[in-house]
Amino acid sequence: MSSPLRIFVILFLLWLVEIALYPGHPIFFLPHFALIYLVWVSLVFGPSMGLKTGLVLGLLLDMAGTDPFGLNLVLYGMVGMGCGFLKDKIFIPSVFTSFLLVSTAYLFVLVFSYFGARVAEFPFEWQSFFQALLESSLVATVIAAPLVLRLLPRHEMRRGRSPYPIRQFPS
Repeated sequence: MSSPLRIFVILFLLWLVEIALYPGHPIFFLPHFALIYLVWVSLVFGPSMGLKTGLVLGLLLDMAGTDPFGLNLVLYGMVGMGCGFLKDKIFIPSVFTSFLLVSTAYLFVLVFSYFGARVAEFPFEWQSFFQALLESSLVATVIAAPLVLRLLPRHEMRRGRSPYPIRQFPS
């Protein structure tokens, strides 16, 4: 199976598992594995593949969700492309980097999907936003991210070159 096809099949299976485990809204102790996988695909294959994977994931989530159609499509596409621009700029196996990158991506999606779905509600209620933040699976996703990113292979190493450039310092 070719690499892009394999990526989309795995993404589809992760999406099926997620909608089977928590229909409707995420449960706070189950990680958002599809988002972690999107971040990994973007970091390994670059912004183009990250954008395509994010758009497919967003479309799948839009079809299964209650948010306005197209909101997840745009948000996950932006996350995939944004993380893809960080290819060769960060050290993927770092625990701190995994925490920071996945938490930023998750918060970006959570905040903009919350505000995008409630754009017509005035006055805005901060209490409902913080309640949605507490009920989300942010903590579980951020905790699971370093482990999952460690377990996923780094394809560039199989081709004989390191994905992490070696910097030569003047002597």
